[in-house]
Amino acid sequence: MPDTRGGVCLDLGEAICDRAIACHLVENDFTTCVNQLQQVCCGDDGTCGVRVSQGSVSDSEYDDCLTAYESFACADLEKGNTPLECLGL
Repeated sequence: MPDTRGGVCLDLGEAICDRAIACHLVENDFTTCVNQLQQVCCGDDGTCGVRVSQGSVSDSEYDDCLTAYESFACADLEKGNTPLECLGL
């Protein structure tokens, strides 16, 4: 698991954008999609460099969340839902 909020936002942005592109939900290219999500996640409030507390989420829980996006239902993603594996993040 990354040690900064920006790292977490980047990982999640990549997972979400991969799925959104596969589901034809975004018109942006991958890089633009990830940059926009990261800006919303931590860039707007300047917290990308803030360290995340280690131990609150295990590495396997974090990895399970990222992996869950690979097969997450397109309709659920379009509605803005989150995989159940990610609710604890």
